[in-house]
Amino acid sequence: MPQAISISSIPEDALAIIFELVFSASCAKFNNDSASAPRILPALSILTLSHVNQQFREVSLSNANIWTHISGVERRPKMGLVNACLERSRDLPLTVNIYVYVDPLYGSSCDEVLEAAKPHSHRWRTVIFRYVHIPHGFPDFTLGFV
Repeated sequence: MPQAISISSIPEDALAIIFELVFSASCAKFNNDSASAPRILPALSILTLSHVNQQFREVSLSNANIWTHISGVERRPKMGLVNACLERSRDLPLTVNIYVYVDPLYGSSCDEVLEAAKPHSHRWRTVIFRYVHIPHGFPDFTLGFV
């Protein structure tokens, strides 16, 4: 029978590779999910891994690349996480996702991610605009109250 090994015995270089794979898969899933499905932030996957133990935290914080996907959640950007990613990504190029809210009565506006990412615009590799149309008219009570 194989002997169980401790998670803390995984070499740091192997953990770094695993974290890169998780980051790549999370980015692909975030970018390819349908608009109707809730999007899971790639940084949230990495943040979760960094909370496993001290070794996982150190490995995640030492790898700036896994913090380069900057995005909030539609209508509820997690600005603490966005700001942490901007800092932890150091000087690496960024992929920035910005939600643009289009309201026929009040015009368009962007979420807070744009304001946070502006000082880092020299690092923007890719910028993705995600448009969210704010409907007006009779409320759709099947969705609940907004």
